[in-house]
Amino acid sequence: MNWFSEPVFSVGFVRQMEIVDADGEHQEYSQVKFAFHCRPDARLRSLGSRAVWWFRSDGTSFADWLASVMRDPVWGMVRRSEVAGFSLSQESV
Repeated sequence: MNWFSEPVFSVGFVRQMEIVDADGEHQEYSQVKFAFHCRPDARLRSLGSRAVWWFRSDGTSFADWLASVMRDPVWGMVRRSEVAGFSLSQESV
C-alpha cells in the first residue's frame, strides 16, 4: 500500500451492510474494514495484489468460500512476517 510512510503489505477484510429505515427502505450502506499491515519482504512482494470476494448470489456457500480463503498460502507467509500494525475503519457509502 502506498499511503503509509513506509511500504507495507496488507491483508484486509471488508463487511458491507445495508442500512434500512423503519419501513425497510434502503438508506445507505455501511462498510467496516479491518486490515493487518506487515513489513514487506521478497515473499510478500511476490504475491502482488488481488481481491477475493463472496456474494450470496454467486451460488457458493459462505462456508465453502471461507474454507478456500483459509487454504490460501498467504496466511502462512503473513504468520511468519513482522506485523507493522493494523487499521479499523467504518464509513457510509
